[in-house]
Amino acid sequence: MKVMLIQPARLATLRESKGTIPVPLLHLRAVLQANGDEPIVYDLSVKKCPDDLDVETFIFQDIEQQIDSQAPQLIGVNCFTSIHFQTVLQLVEHIKEKYPDIPIAVGGAHPSLFPEEILKGADAIDYVIVGEGEEQIVQLVNFIKTGDWSVLEATQALSYRKNGEVVYNIRRTYIDDLDDLPNPAWNLINTSDYSTDLSSWHNPKGLDFTTSMPIITSRSCPFKCNFCACFTTMGRKLRLRSPSRVVDEIQMLHEVYGQNYFGFIDDIVNLHQNHFIAILDDIVKRGLNIHFDTTCGVHIGTLNEEVIDAMARAGCAFIRLPIEHGNDNMRNNIIGKHLDRDKIYDLVKVIKKYDMVTSSMFIYGFPEDTVETVQDTYDMICDLKLDRNYVFNIIPFPGTRVFQEAKQHNLFIGDFAVDELWKGKINLDPVADEPRFFIKPHNMEIEDLKHFRTLFDSVQVFSERAKNSHTLCGSK
Repeated sequence: MKVMLIQPARLATLRESKGTIPVPLLHLRAVLQANGDEPIVYDLSVKKCPDDLDVETFIFQDIEQQIDSQAPQLIGVNCFTSIHFQTVLQLVEHIKEKYPDIPIAVGGAHPSLFPEEILKGADAIDYVIVGEGEEQIVQLVNFIKTGDWSVLEATQALSYRKNGEVVYNIRRTYIDDLDDLPNPAWNLINTSDYSTDLSSWHNPKGLDFTTSMPIITSRSCPFKCNFCACFTTMGRKLRLRSPSRVVDEIQMLHEVYGQNYFGFIDDIVNLHQNHFIAILDDIVKRGLNIHFDTTCGVHIGTLNEEVIDAMARAGCAFIRLPIEHGNDNMRNNIIGKHLDRDKIYDLVKVIKKYDMVTSSMFIYGFPEDTVETVQDTYDMICDLKLDRNYVFNIIPFPGTRVFQEAKQHNLFIGDFAVDELWKGKINLDPVADEPRFFIKPHNMEIEDLKHFRTLFDSVQVFSERAKNSHTLCGSK
């Protein structure tokens, strides 16, 4: 059976921007191939709209041509952030109007937060897959092939309509052994579609690269930071790929596809120290001349000089440190990070001995923040003097403790209507082009938040080599 998998992009970016490789769709593609199906990936982010055409018209015409030529029997759409959901709605409504008999499923981080709301409010969407979706996409295909409702009813983490009513089958388990999954279907994309100018990136080996190849070594994070909603897609049990399988994938991409730069995009890549070191040592053992970064950050609590040295020997060019807050009480007791101040400072001293670009990640504007606690974050940034510093306005994602507190105490600002969040009209994206404040702390004014926003922007870059080096996970 033919299945079209669509990677969305903001329509406004199609004239000048390339997206990141859609790893989730490569995983779905692989399991569908193993199921005997024919998956097709349609990635909007690599489409280039001609200057003389309206973007929406161009995309609609192009996707109609794809559907007419491929004749898929199921369309699946990945939707990572809320801002993409507006594009998703435009696309699926157009597709459903032109091809009413083709069922449409959506999945990804945003739909996973609102499966029932989406099906109740968006008639063009027939199914919502919640969280990791390899099992669900295969079962959904098998249902469409057979029409056997018992298949659908037995599929966990799936929302659908039956007899006009929305049904949500809760998740019971996650995929425990990631080695049971086939490798991502790298052979079915053109990696050159994602090439861009990365000449400003830190490159101590002088390697040739125009793409950061995303690599996943594990799934989920067991911690419970008050701002994080990652558990809604991957759960809380950390699951690992075997180190040899990870390095096999890196070696294949390096030797077969000529790729020299890799980004570990795990939620928490180094929590199991021995597992991470085994990956790094195997890269060295196999003589792979590459660079890599920890795209979404490392777990600082389990980082030490042994791990950092192994990272440097394996080719780490960029390390991202999610410190989250400069105030000890906020970081440890409110956020739940449990990260000692001395550990942070000592670790930074160690990292600076190696040739890596360093980057921090902080968040401010929590309900409990004050002018004094946020000042502590500013002071820590100035003390540490990392190459690059990202300070995000807190985003109250549904399902998090921050969201619950803001809702309980009526801290939401402006048009933050809880019942309307599923529509994606409010951009819940930490790397939004125009970050905004969503909640007002109990003991801070909006003007205080704006004042610190200016201060944080002024110390984003501390070194010349970090000016244009490395974007954030998920950003363009």
